[in-house]
Amino acid sequence: MFKDVQTSAEAASNDPQRHPLGEPLSILRLPAVIRRVGLSRSSIYSYQRAGIFPRAVKIGPHAMGYVEQEINDWINRARQGRERVGA
Repeated sequence: MFKDVQTSAEAASNDPQRHPLGEPLSILRLPAVIRRVGLSRSSIYSYQRAGIFPRAVKIGPHAMGYVEQEINDWINRARQGRERVGA
């Protein structure tokens, strides 16, 4: 039903829509984010309001998505926090 959207691979290498390795940024729809982070929809929205989860970006007139790298960064920060607490 929902698919992850990826920007065109033919975009210029100086495109601001690329992450540092030069690969195109991927946009994840909410169901993919839910599967990836293991949070419910309401928890994600609550964390966004609190400023502790990446905000969605508008990708169409009636569509929102999340920048994959921002989600990956959030996961890595959560994992690092867990490692500090357990140390």
